[in-house]
Amino acid sequence: MGRKGIEWLESVINALVDAVIIADINGKIVLVNSRAGEILGYKNEELIGKGIDILVSPRFVEEHRRGFEKFLKTGQLQKRGVTEVWGIRKDGSEIPVEISISKLEIDDEIYVVAIIRDISERKQIEEALKESEELFRTLAEHSLVGIYLIQDGVFKYVNPRMAEIFGYKVEELIEKKGPRDLVYPEDWPVVEENLKKRIKGEVSAICYDFRGLKKNGEVFYVEVYGARVKYRGRPAVIGTLLDITDRKLAEEKINHLNSVLSAIRGINQVIVRENNRERLLRMVCELLAKVRGYNTVIMWLTHGNSGEMELVARVGEEKHITIGRELAKRAISARRSFVVTEDGATAALPVIHEDKVYGALYLCSHREDAFDSEELELLEEVAGDIAYALKAIETEALRKRTEEELRQQKVFYETILNSATDLILVINPEGKFIYANRAARDMLGEDVVGKHIREIVAPEYLEVTLENYRRRLSGEKVPPYIIQAFDKNGKRRWAEINGNIIEIDGKVVGTCAIARDVTERIKLEEEVVEAKEFLHSILESSADAIIATDTDQRITYFSRGAEEMLGYKPEQVVGKPVFILYPPPLREESKKLYRLLLDKEVLKNIRTKLQCIEGKTIEVSLSLALLRDKDGKPIGSVGVAKDITREVRAEEAMRRAYEELKRLDQLKSDIIANVSHEIRTPITIAKGYIELAKDETDENERKAELDAAIKALMRLNDIVEDLISIADIERGDFSLKLRKANVEDVISRALEAKEEFAQSKNISIDVEINYHGEAIIDSPKLQRVLMNLIDNAIKFNRKGGKIKIRVEKKGGELLFSVSDTGIGIPEDKLDEIFKPLTQLDPSSTRYYGGTGTGLAVAKKIIEAHGGRIWVESRLGEGSTFYFTIPLHS
Repeated sequence: MGRKGIEWLESVINALVDAVIIADINGKIVLVNSRAGEILGYKNEELIGKGIDILVSPRFVEEHRRGFEKFLKTGQLQKRGVTEVWGIRKDGSEIPVEISISKLEIDDEIYVVAIIRDISERKQIEEALKESEELFRTLAEHSLVGIYLIQDGVFKYVNPRMAEIFGYKVEELIEKKGPRDLVYPEDWPVVEENLKKRIKGEVSAICYDFRGLKKNGEVFYVEVYGARVKYRGRPAVIGTLLDITDRKLAEEKINHLNSVLSAIRGINQVIVRENNRERLLRMVCELLAKVRGYNTVIMWLTHGNSGEMELVARVGEEKHITIGRELAKRAISARRSFVVTEDGATAALPVIHEDKVYGALYLCSHREDAFDSEELELLEEVAGDIAYALKAIETEALRKRTEEELRQQKVFYETILNSATDLILVINPEGKFIYANRAARDMLGEDVVGKHIREIVAPEYLEVTLENYRRRLSGEKVPPYIIQAFDKNGKRRWAEINGNIIEIDGKVVGTCAIARDVTERIKLEEEVVEAKEFLHSILESSADAIIATDTDQRITYFSRGAEEMLGYKPEQVVGKPVFILYPPPLREESKKLYRLLLDKEVLKNIRTKLQCIEGKTIEVSLSLALLRDKDGKPIGSVGVAKDITREVRAEEAMRRAYEELKRLDQLKSDIIANVSHEIRTPITIAKGYIELAKDETDENERKAELDAAIKALMRLNDIVEDLISIADIERGDFSLKLRKANVEDVISRALEAKEEFAQSKNISIDVEINYHGEAIIDSPKLQRVLMNLIDNAIKFNRKGGKIKIRVEKKGGELLFSVSDTGIGIPEDKLDEIFKPLTQLDPSSTRYYGGTGTGLAVAKKIIEAHGGRIWVESRLGEGSTFYFTIPLHS
């Protein structure tokens, strides 16, 4: 076994309360727990490595060795389970132990595990039991009480006294009679049930009494004490029996009185905890009905001075109600108890407390000797206790009614206070809040009660608040005043404070303050002022002319915008008719506007003219609104005039622009025709080469013709791709698929695609790459940008011209440039060339082909990458296209 395995086992077995010893297949001890040393008298280290047989008593050494030999041969233990054996301690003394042996396999090695329990104490107990059994038998034979052992329903043992009590000989009972033969038949069910409980183990021991039956048929009382035991390995009942006939008769009276006292104790407990009259009386009757011999208990209560009685509680036979009522009336009338002996005994006791008769208690017993003087005295005490309880219930009910009225009044007033929207606070003479209604607690916090005024009021208002508080306490009338206080969130609130002193029994105990939150009101007032100022500032800052008039159409307000628009000062026009602002030919017509406004209330965007102070006329758009007072009566109008002189002029310009638009529409038609031409051209070329290839017999020629057709179709594909990209851009469906890619690879693929086109025009391409890393790009789309720029550089270049492609890193981005030595671009066309379907020569007979989509697509791709694209060019000297790509993800 490895050291790690042993350490693990030690940590487990040292926690066990029994000794644990582990030996290998040769019988050598490899591991013990601390308990093993305690039991066998060794230290742990003394046992490790020793043969396990040093712990075996010499009497069992041979048997132990044979077992191990069998274990070595077969791997099987000689004994399994728990076995009692004798071990030997270090000092040579033998010790009884209980041992459990099992086999353990760890890391393919076999071990024997022995769990040993010290049973010395148990052995001592067993020896003591043997001795006590002999002593029991001696004592039983000479005992003055009956002793019995019952098993399987018959007596297995009875002592001589047991046989004598029942008038039998011992031999007449053992194995011949059972307990049923000695029990009075009516009591047998109880005895049988108790025997079953003990046999089943439901109770370990029980003591009770019953009526026994002697051999001669005489009935007498016995008391038994029985317990469950095991006899010859099976359950049995052993016990003692006493003849208690004489004691039983003497105890009957005591038991009866004890049951009365028990009922009285129960009644006293009920009286203490019960405050419901009907429930109390019912429980009293139920407790008295449990007294031995009582079969009926009735409680009557009287109603005021009428003498009428009400049966409020009854336990027992209904036939006693009539007799009991008459006897109860006699007891109430005479204020004393009555006892009647006839077919048993009945008693009626008045229920009196402090000369007030509450009712009567009636009891009936089947025993004629019931209700003797001693018993009657106890019952009269019960009646007195009941009367006291009824008085207490009356008092408690009165107290509760009073408390409920006070509570309802308190709830009523608190409801009123808590329903108030104002803050209601009570402040004691020390300046602390001792009450706050719900509105106050909601605003100032649930912990406001107990706080001082200075904790709530803003510092700059504290002095005036405390001064007004002192004035109120002195009886001075203080008018409402406004302060600032802090709410529960520390925010300032405006409050209007009013209040009065609180007096109780002529003594001033504080003040009641009513605080009205006027924050919104003050805020609103401030906002109204601000709104007026704001509105005035708006009116004054408006560039439009704002003019108000009264019902006589005299000017009442003339804005700064009107002043700047028309040149008049307010003092020059206010109070004068508004018609003076119109040119003379329009004044009569303008007078009609107010009459129309009375009908329509609002007139919008009326085209008219106003006359400036210097006589100049301007075009305006005039909107008018009718002004009414709070009762809806017209009080004038307000008009807003917007100078639209420029707009009128612009309309003329728009007319001219329309003509230009028609011209551009024709240009669009030309471009569409060009696009159609650009699409048909590669189709025609591809179709022609394919037709030729069909009839071509020379394999090399056929291949060349098919290659030409493929190139034409690839050109067509590029045109279609550009058109699709433009359509995607217009629809908003354009998106990128960004991936890490090598920049040099993208440039190489673009050059490879345009290499043959450049060769066809004898154009050389120079490439300068100053960045050799990767970038986050949409590689195919960036390749399309380069292809379009290179294509344009070739297309618009001269034969034998040059192209230079350059890439370098500038800050956090890559800068690409494609330069050519071509025809160049007019300066006024530099921005237009990036618009979709834009060509410098839109005619269908233009010299250079193309759809006008390539640069528009390139611009969209670059901007989608987060870059920008532009061109620098001089007409006749060539062009350089630039674009940037960010180097971040």
